[in-house]
Amino acid sequence: MKQAFQRKNPEYTAFMYLESDMRVPWRALLGWAADEPILAPLGFQRAFYRVEPIEQSGRLGLTDQIERLDLATYPNTVRTRATVGGKLMQEKHFLQMPNPYMGMWIADRDRMAAFIASHLWTKTLDPWEVREMAACGLQFVTSPEGFFGAAVVPYDPVTGQLDVDSAIDHLSNKYCGVNTRDGIDLDMKKINNTQAKHCTISVNDFIVI
Repeated sequence: MKQAFQRKNPEYTAFMYLESDMRVPWRALLGWAADEPILAPLGFQRAFYRVEPIEQSGRLGLTDQIERLDLATYPNTVRTRATVGGKLMQEKHFLQMPNPYMGMWIADRDRMAAFIASHLWTKTLDPWEVREMAACGLQFVTSPEGFFGAAVVPYDPVTGQLDVDSAIDHLSNKYCGVNTRDGIDLDMKKINNTQAKHCTISVNDFIVI
């Protein structure tokens, strides 16, 4: 990837990293292309969230979140507004997921250059190892004030729903599948709260309004 980026006559305008068991729908790419130019000047990165079907209910579960989010008390949200001649044309709301891991990222050339030049290109951060940092390090190159990273996803503050076009599929289903089958825990050593389990929260129930 670095070699492709450094070509004298660059052919690529965007770069994507994803783990081998991820599926990124076309609508998710379109969402990134629409939001990234709005967020980048503010220091934020358009992100995604991983989902798997929960075996017991058939609903989509959040692979990486271990508790619900109370929107009234959660500080890491941002609102963007676009106006023309003083008239509001568009307003969007974004939030930082409490656990920002998503197993992939997309970067334009400017963001990719900043990533390669940063210490995070080769550094690991506890509890993440090399594979996890490759999938997540980009979002820590910049951290807007009050946030612990740059990655944010769109949400609707009225309905309390995450943007459906920001969901990406974790095809192995190893988190929701394991934790809804006989209550077996997975990779608990990587989670600070040893009582927490992956994939116990559905997408629709994540935000509390």
